[in-house]
Order: sequence, then structure tokens, then C-alpha cells
Amino acid sequence: AQAHLKAAIEMEFGLRALQTPDIVAMKLRLADILEEDKKDYEVEQLLQSTADEAQQQLGADHWEVAVLYGHLATFFARKRRFAKAEHAARMAAESRIASAAASNVQVADRLQAIATVPSLQRLSFAPEPLLRVALHLREAAGPRAGGGFSSLAKTLNLLGNALKDKGEYAEAEPCFRRALEALEKVAFPDPYQLANAAKNLADMLDLQGKLEEAEQLYWRFLENRETQLGAGAMRNSVPDSMASLAFLLRGAESKPDWVVSLLDKSAASVAAAAVVGGHDANQLNANVGGWETGSKMDSSGAAELLLTIGSVLEQNRMAGQAETLYRAALAIRQLAGKGERAEGAAAVSALGVCILGQGRLKEADKLLRQALALRVAAYGRDHWLVATSLNNLGTLLSRRERWEEAEKVIRQALHLRIHTPGIGPYHPLVAATLKNLASLLHARGDWAAAEPLYQRALEIVSSVHGPNSQEAAQVMNNLGMLMERQRNFKGADSMLTHCL
Repeated sequence: AQAHLKAAIEMEFGLRALQTPDIVAMKLRLADILEEDKKDYEVEQLLQSTADEAQQQLGADHWEVAVLYGHLATFFARKRRFAKAEHAARMAAESRIASAAASNVQVADRLQAIATVPSLQRLSFAPEPLLRVALHLREAAGPRAGGGFSSLAKTLNLLGNALKDKGEYAEAEPCFRRALEALEKVAFPDPYQLANAAKNLADMLDLQGKLEEAEQLYWRFLENRETQLGAGAMRNSVPDSMASLAFLLRGAESKPDWVVSLLDKSAASVAAAAVVGGHDANQLNANVGGWETGSKMDSSGAAELLLTIGSVLEQNRMAGQAETLYRAALAIRQLAGKGERAEGAAAVSALGVCILGQGRLKEADKLLRQALALRVAAYGRDHWLVATSLNNLGTLLSRRERWEEAEKVIRQALHLRIHTPGIGPYHPLVAATLKNLASLLHARGDWAAAEPLYQRALEIVSSVHGPNSQEAAQVMNNLGMLMERQRNFKGADSMLTHCL
């Protein structure tokens, strides 16, 4: 097959002396065959030359150049050569669409496909530029072309999530609003897509402290949804949104019964998640009563759902129950052969943080170090999830009063987060790490070094969440306590009063 494809490529190129779409298609097929034969060097040379020739022939702003560099980035990611993968991904992201293709919905589809390639999610790859171009093309094509309002909503949701991941909440919110509005214009919208759009907007509003509107959207999704779709068809969406609504209501003293009820319904709905590949997750005492026969979640969906509900339980100070779900999620991923991969790291990390919160420091130490090792192996040392694990480990070391080691680890996390594309110095994750480092310095008595870190954290959370948000109040409280220690009573009084 390799020999025949090479001969066909040479013949076609000899006839035309140009790299035609047919030649590109044959080269990509040849690359697949060479990779199956473990000839990685030849694959790299072939994909690189194909992309470079397309750039020279068509120009750096042509959509096909973006597609070919996307193929190259995906190949490097599969081979765990993350530096080269990131470079190729950026070449794809930086390509712009030629004016001749400005209304081509197929181009939007291909760009959107590149932006959401699973392999690229392992990188510090920002899909936002490609998604913005895809959105521009769909808007230029009009609502009657290429999937209409439904496709437009999908692009808006993807762009909203990309902006949300960057901490650009004010810009993400209108994307989610437009996505929901677009779906409402569809005569017979897909119920899952409509539910997802409502939940995305609700989550975004919740993050910004717009709780009343967020609650209305969660209820809007939940009301009559199970009646419309049937219990067996609900799978992830209903229990996940119940968990979100319960999380939103966690501080509503007037509605404690609702919180408990929603959590109970969520936990009951996990019954289907407990049966994975024929394995019974006994940790949950689960049964599939009320669910349609054969309506089983795959292992990934089951574990994700358990982690989601576990986080809600943990936020509601139900750490013991949360720990049970985290252990079940980890067991499910181990049964599916994913315990030693990136998927397993998420469960190990959640379990470690939960156990840390219960004060079992020695056990948490082992788990958090394991999560860090798994993420380094999966993503490399420069990924934002590695920074998350470093930050968690730093918190643990602070609790154990191993100050020097803790400071070193947290500073590593801060450096990674600040320099990660798509995050940068003004992201909420950076604020969380600044607060963590400031708390450490505060505890060890280095008050002068802690104060500017608290101030920077406060500036970020006030910008993202608003100056009167709960997140800002938490930082103000810490800063006020520090000022009190420094005998800056006027500043402390101002900060602590504002918290109230």
C-alpha cells in the first residue's frame, strides 16, 4: 500500500507540478499507513513537508494550511512530543481565512474540528482564534446554511467555553446567551443541546455571582425534562444539573430541604453510572431501578458524574460521602484501564484534596504526589493541570509546616499558571495561587511579602467576579487579618468592614 500510494503521489505531482487536494488526501492516507507501520520519522517528514508546501503554494492565511498544521499537531501529540505539537497547533491557530472562503460553512466545520481535537487538549493550546473565525464564517453564511441555528449554537458554546477557560467571563456570557437564543429559534431543537446551552449559561452566571438568574435557568432545564425524554434517556444531564443546582443553593438557608432533595436525586441517578462494562461498583450500593434496560453510561461519563456530585457533597461539608464517590470514580477508571492515565489523575487528585480537607495529611500526601506524577507523565511539566497539582501539594506542605518546600512548590505553580497560554497573569487560577502563596507567607510571619500578593489576588478576583463577590470578600478577609497583625488598624478596619 505504501509503495502504490508513493507511486500515485509521484505520478500526480509529475502531471500537475502542484500539490492538489487529491495529492494532499493521498499524503494524509500514506501518513496513516506509515504511522501504523511505526515509521514515525517518515510520518513527521511527510506531514511537515505537506503543510509547508501548502503554505508556500496557498499562503499562510488559507484554511487548508490550518487543517494540515492541525494534522501535524495531532500526530506530535499522539507521540507525546508536546513542544513540537504546541508549535504546530499555534501555526494552525494563527492561520487566517482567505476572503474567497469567507462564507464557506465547510471551512468553519473543519476549523471547529481542529479546535476541538482531543489530542490538542493535552497541550496548552488555545482554540479561541480558530473558533472566532468559525463563528465569523457561520454568521456570514446566514442561518439557512450548513446546519443553521443549531450549528451556530454549537460554535457559540465552544467559543464561550474557550473564553470561560481563559477567565474572560464577561465575554463568555454573551456567547452562551446567543447559543441559547439560537437554539430557541430551531423548530425541533435537540433536547440535549438545548439543555447543555441552558446549563452552560447558568454555570457562567453562577461564576459571576448572578445567582437568581442562574437558579431560574437550572430550574428551567430540570422542569418537565425527565417527563419529555424518559428516565432512561436522561443519562448524564439531569443528575449533573441537579448537582449544579444543589451547589448553587448550598448557601441558601431558606432552602435546605431543596438542597438535600436534589443531592439525593443526583446520587440516586448515579445508579446507571455504577454499572460499567459489566463490573458492579459496589461502593455505591447502586441499582438501575427506574432506568431503561441497557441505558448504561460509559466509564468516562460515570466517573465524571461521580466526581461532579462528589464535589457538591464536599462543598456541602459532606466529606465522608464525597470521599466514597471519589473512590468509586477512581475504581471505575481503574476497571476501565485508565487509572494510570490523565483520567485517573483527576480522580486521585479529587480524593487527595478531600482527604486533605479531613486532616488526614499523611494519606493525602501520597495521593497528591501520585496525582502530580500522573499529570506530568500525561501532559508534560508545563501544563496548567500540573500547576493545579503543584498548588494542591503546596497547600498540603503548608499544613504540615514544611514551609520552604511548600513555598518552592507553590511558586512553581504560580510561574506555570502565569505563563500558560490561555491563562495568563489575570486568570482566577492565578489569583487562587497568589492567595495560597500569600497565606503561606502570612502563616510563617513574612507579612511584608504576603501583603502585595493578597493585593494582586484581590485585584484579579474583583475584576473577574466583581468587588462585592464572595471570592473578593475571602481575599479581603485575609488581607484585613494581615493588616491587623501589622498594626495597620485603619486598613484592617476598612477591609474587614467591606467584607461584611
